[in-house]
Amino acid sequence: MGIRFWVATAVLFCSVLTWGTEFSYPVTSDTIQKYFDTHPTSNVEQFLGDLPASYTGSFVLLHHSKSLQQATYEKPRIVYFGPDARFLLAVGSVPSNPRFSIMEFAQFDEKLGTYHYGEIDLSRRGSPKIDTDVAKCKICHGTPTRPIWGQYPQWAGAYSDEAGAISSEDGAGFAKFLLSRISDPRYSPLQFSGNDHSIYLTSRSYPYANTSFNH
Repeated sequence: MGIRFWVATAVLFCSVLTWGTEFSYPVTSDTIQKYFDTHPTSNVEQFLGDLPASYTGSFVLLHHSKSLQQATYEKPRIVYFGPDARFLLAVGSVPSNPRFSIMEFAQFDEKLGTYHYGEIDLSRRGSPKIDTDVAKCKICHGTPTRPIWGQYPQWAGAYSDEAGAISSEDGAGFAKFLLSRISDPRYSPLQFSGNDHSIYLTSRSYPYANTSFNH
């Protein structure tokens, strides 16, 4: 009886220690599905907090977006690109946006050489829904679907240039973002350093977000 008790206690203790470490590279729609199979009540904020460092340290910020996910200077859209941009994850943070609880992703298909565009719908707590091929994505992303990103070094609607500098016209907006970020759990996992003049990814040896994503 004593042995069984200690084994059960050890299993429970290890489960607590490993909570939030389910993800490892590569992140795919399948690993995300497995995550929600074991965490069905997780919301967007909890999910983002459980992403591996290869994602929380590899992202770009868009203060203007042509997607269905809205963006503002204070609440920019996050596009995680991971270590190699084979799985892109986009998150909006404007509370009034109807898609506030819907994340978008683009997953590279090595056999076809194209991306599959899908959604992770967490609008119904406890009933996560993942669609791997969403037809309406083709309206903007074309057929075959592909990422939309400006030509180096111009990225319309994005914070920072090719060397991490924040433009003078974006500086005030970025300063507001930095202040609001402190209390917003969607931004707290992001690994970067910044002020109203610059932003650098702190977990990458090449810290310039937009140029890294472009490459």
